[in-house]
Amino acid sequence: SGQKCERTNLDKSRAALPLPHIQAEGNPRYMVNLIELSEEDEKLRDTLFFNLLRHSLVFTTKDAALKYRSWCRERLTMCGKIFTEDGWKIDQSGFVEVNTCLRGRGGAPPTRLDFVFGEIPVVKSKAFRHLKRDTAFLDKLIEPIQARESAMEELQQLESDSEGEIVKKEIRRLEAELSRLRAEGGEEEGEGKEEEREEKEEEEEEEEEEEEEEEEVEEEEEEEEEKREEGGKRGRWGRGRAEGSGGGKRRRG
Repeated sequence: SGQKCERTNLDKSRAALPLPHIQAEGNPRYMVNLIELSEEDEKLRDTLFFNLLRHSLVFTTKDAALKYRSWCRERLTMCGKIFTEDGWKIDQSGFVEVNTCLRGRGGAPPTRLDFVFGEIPVVKSKAFRHLKRDTAFLDKLIEPIQARESAMEELQQLESDSEGEIVKKEIRRLEAELSRLRAEGGEEEGEGKEEEREEKEEEEEEEEEEEEEEEEVEEEEEEEEEKREEGGKRGRWGRGRAEGSGGGKRRRG
């Protein structure tokens, strides 16, 4: 049995696996998160596609990919397979070979990766589901609105008070029905906004994590630079002492 990448319902709603963030040149993206899946098939990202692709990455260029791989090797960090949009594949062993799976027509880099990884039918997309929900809500409103307008016109034409009272009651009933439907629509809209708010909070958290990772990388680079400078100073000091002691021996001789 293959491994499974566990994730929360919020992660599933974002249609992406919560894999470690990568801060590097070349717009790195996890290949498994570039695949578009319908809501009912999203579970396949955790199992089938994660087992097939693992931590494979997509970079824009070979140079950026090689630079990132060198950075991983210096820090003894795992680096998965890398595919580049300009037509290269870098294996985990470091072997570089031409690969055309991400190339466009005539060998040019693809203008849109969804043409490479596939695009789900429009009727299964999240935007279509929201549009369908809004359309259904508007359809519910049309009938009571039209009935209310007809009742208002009929009320203006009536001369009898008794008949007018009957129509007024019908108008009040229709207005109450409209208020109820609008309230239901507001609740659905509120649920949609709540999802958007949670997604925004997740994005803000990811941005904060990215900034922290950038700061950590900068600190590591500064420490390494200081160590190199310190090592250089010690080397020069040692050579100076050796030259001085050698000169003294020659004078004594």
